[in-house]
This record gives sequence, C-alpha cells and structure tokens, in this order.
Amino acid sequence: MASRRFFFGLSALAVALMVLAFVFAGVRFDTGAKDPAAPSSQERKRQALAEKSSRISDAAKRLATNSPNSNVFARISTTAAHYATSLGGVWRPWPKGAPSGRTNPPVSISAPDGTDAAGLSRMLGELSNEAASAANSAPAEQRRTYLAVALDSRLRAIDVAARAGGRASCGKPDPVAAGKASATQDALMGAEAARQWLETSAASLPGHKRSAEIARLDSIKAMQSAMISSGAKDERSAAIPPPALGKGETLTNAALTKASDSLLRGASTAGKPDGEATVSYACSLYLTPKEREGAEALLRG
Repeated sequence: MASRRFFFGLSALAVALMVLAFVFAGVRFDTGAKDPAAPSSQERKRQALAEKSSRISDAAKRLATNSPNSNVFARISTTAAHYATSLGGVWRPWPKGAPSGRTNPPVSISAPDGTDAAGLSRMLGELSNEAASAANSAPAEQRRTYLAVALDSRLRAIDVAARAGGRASCGKPDPVAAGKASATQDALMGAEAARQWLETSAASLPGHKRSAEIARLDSIKAMQSAMISSGAKDERSAAIPPPALGKGETLTNAALTKASDSLLRGASTAGKPDGEATVSYACSLYLTPKEREGAEALLRG
C-alpha cells in the first residue's frame, strides 16, 4: 500500500513539474498555443520598416487610382510592396488568425486618409533614413537589403517631391566617407568598371553637356582614393570591357547600377558600416529622373 502511495506521489510530482515547465514556456492548455517570444531590437526595426513600406505602397496605390494618365504612383506602389517583401514581410504570430484566447498584435499597413504626393515623398524619405540607420546594426548578410531599400526609396522621394512642386535631396553626399564605409577590393574594382563606362559614355556627349559628367567622375575617383587609403587592395584593370546591355538599357544605366551595387556590397561587409554615408553618396550619382528610374534593378540584387 505504501509503495502504491509512493508511486502515485511520484507521478503527481512529475505531472506538476511538466505543467510548470509548460507554463514557463508560455503554453496555454486551453488552446495549445505558445506565446511568441519578445522581438529583439533589430526585429522591431525590421518590422517597422516593413509596415512603413506597406503604408507607402497603399498610399501610392490610392494616388495611382486618381492619376490614371500616369504610371509613376503605380510603379511606386509595386516597388514599395517589394521593399516589404525583401525585408521579410509584416510579421504576425498567427497569419491565419489567432486561436481562442489570443490576439495578433496590431500592425499599421494602411496609409493615412488624404495622403498626397508631398506626403508620399515624406514617407519615402523617412523610410530611407530609417533603413539606412537600421543597416548599421543589421546582420552583415541583411545589410545590403536595408541599404538597397534606403537608396531606392530616397531616389523615389526626390522624383515624387518634384512632381508635387517640392524638393527632396540625397542628403549630404561625401565620396570620401562613402569610400571609407565600403572599402573592399571588390567594391574598388566595381567602382573602377563604373568609372570607365561612364567615361566612355561621357565622351559621346557634346562639350557643353560634359560638366556634370566630369564632376561625377571626379567624385568616383575621390571615393576610390578613400577606399585604397582605408585598406582596399588595388588591382584595378586598365581597360574593362563594357557589359552586354539589355533592351532599353544604356551604358550609363549599367555603370550606375555597377557603382551603386559595389558600394552597397562593400558597405555590407564593412567592420564599421555607415549606412547614411553610403546611401547619400550613391544617391548623388543619379543625376536625372531617367537615371533614377533605372536604380530599381538594385532591389533585385
């Protein structure tokens, strides 16, 4: 009899310990659902960027409905949705609906009513600033995504602001700071290819249209010097053949994509990343709306 009591006592103790373990793990016995772990600081930044991207997509979609003769807002809506996807999407613990006794945390993915083009430009600019900042603390393998979103949204903000009669800028571009923030051998070689292709493209322009091109080339040279002084191994080729161009692509577009991608990748592996220096300088390389439009290719990198 005593042994049976001892056996049942041990069994009760084991059950109690198991229940206690489940409680600490966040398991509710009424639903079997487990409470989600508290998000890290970086995850909160990522979620905020994904939500803001979704709001931008929604705002642009509404503006596109009211601007049937223009595809500008429709393209931004599609691109901003791609931002959100690239960043990992808007996270919900239970995407198909919370179980009984649980609720999904609120998310903000709808644009404020009445958002106009000027408001959309501000939202894009805010997203760019926040993504550039978040890149500094992101894991190395995710930095390029943050930086690509930051660069593209800043370029879109400039064009939308101009459409609304306002002005947005790249920030304070500094080729030396950008070079230091992305100083790798691959980035240096990519920048060299871009520089040579831009020189080839500029050579076909009339003399009075070359001043902006010369200034752009000089800034790339300054960036390269900063890369070398920061430790990037210099094995640049004297002549790099131009790439095969896709339909509608120009050598200038290819060069800008190469330069920007090299900067973003270099900054992604830097020991001390500087997202703002990288993004503001890369942004400054795009001189016209047509050039800025071609930057969407970076999101596919």
